[in-house]
Amino acid sequence: MIMLDQEEMLNGGEIGRVIGSFLATNIVSWVAVFLLSVVAIDGVAKLTSQSPSRKGSICSKKSIAPSSTDDGVSSAEFEDDAEKKRARCSQDQETSNNEHPDPYYHDESSSWGFFTRHFPILLSLTLVFLVGIPLTITMHEERFFDGFTLWFIWISSVRSQRAFKKSQICTFSTPLKRGLATLMNPVLLTTLFMTGYTRAKASILGSGGLARTLKKFSGGSPIYALWTASIGNTPLPNNPSGWYGAGDAALSILECGILVWGFKLSECRRQIFSTAGLLAIILCTIAAAANTFLSVLVSRAIGLHAFEALSFAARSTTLALAKPATEAIGGNSPVNAMLVVSNGILGQLVYPFVLDKLGVSKQDGGDIVVADTQESVTDESTPIQALSSRNPISLNTNSTSIPAPLPVIPKSWHQNISTADSPVTVAAGIAIGINGAAMGVSYLYETRSRAAPYAALSMMVFGVMTVVFTTVEPFKSTLISLASR
Repeated sequence: MIMLDQEEMLNGGEIGRVIGSFLATNIVSWVAVFLLSVVAIDGVAKLTSQSPSRKGSICSKKSIAPSSTDDGVSSAEFEDDAEKKRARCSQDQETSNNEHPDPYYHDESSSWGFFTRHFPILLSLTLVFLVGIPLTITMHEERFFDGFTLWFIWISSVRSQRAFKKSQICTFSTPLKRGLATLMNPVLLTTLFMTGYTRAKASILGSGGLARTLKKFSGGSPIYALWTASIGNTPLPNNPSGWYGAGDAALSILECGILVWGFKLSECRRQIFSTAGLLAIILCTIAAAANTFLSVLVSRAIGLHAFEALSFAARSTTLALAKPATEAIGGNSPVNAMLVVSNGILGQLVYPFVLDKLGVSKQDGGDIVVADTQESVTDESTPIQALSSRNPISLNTNSTSIPAPLPVIPKSWHQNISTADSPVTVAAGIAIGINGAAMGVSYLYETRSRAAPYAALSMMVFGVMTVVFTTVEPFKSTLISLASR
């Protein structure tokens, strides 16, 4: 989006048709994916629940849903166990605090405390002035200046959103504060500020400054393409000089983000390696095929040109996969980026209302001892870490058992919850993973929703299959021919 110039801007009519296609494809996709998932999962749950089970068990080992709703026996048993664990852990923690007082006092108002809290912002800003500007003036090397400026804007946007969420601003209205925090999305803020930065820099350079600034900012070639061209001694057609700018470095980091979600999938092995996980993979494959081809057909029917219509093939795929998928079929990458970001932001605005209405399960504390007191220092983008409350250590003295402090063993909250989730919870995770991309999955992790594992799995499978349908023959040629009609 930052790389857009005047020649690539859409006119009013094209923008209206893009918005129309965006609304039409989103409404159909959200409703269809959710309903199809609920029906499929509920049907399989009924089939598996008919298998003989041990007397007194809540549901069979292969069951993916409790015999009742989210508030049924399964969740009740989990909450009872969680209450016992929390009470035991609270008692042990109090004993530990009495026996082991805090050995030091951390002064939050000190200069060192301020530096440790804000050192990424201070470091990036310092590098802008000490490294970026001098190199730009003396050696005409602008990449460091661009890179440090991008880093400063990004980390400032992330910290600003986090600080706003923890502040007392707009506490009188929770929906208002949630909406404002969502609109402070770091991706959106960074895009706006970097667009302003490149345009301001271009205005200083005068005539032709924008084209020169954008060319310096990004050569449009990923690092693997540059390495391949260098080894094969074959220059790239669109980047013969092999220029690698700050924007290219940022995209290289972004594209590594898809691997980070693999760690989240590893944390959720219990939910993924189940009947629900297998169904999620099948449903996401079907949804990826339908979205890739039908979204392009709908966009063409509304009146978009083939260039813009092809952008809808990966309209809700996470950016790390949407960019190469869109470029492979010759779509409009800026339009695709706008679609993906808009999907994520609008989704975060409506998730609280919709998920509460659907009754999607959450982990409300369980065996987490310090979740409430440490919420202010927990990163919003990661699940809260739980303390292990299994196998407590006891010290026997004079036949009296005195509980000793529990070993602090971080464990993801997914590893402590029941593997049985209702069809609505699983379907909501699948729908958000397919349509909400990384922003939707991040929201579920932030709120510690039990739908988060299925959303992460769905986002990965949907994204990978979208890349397959846009890059592998005969799917690629079929898609391009549909858009060219």
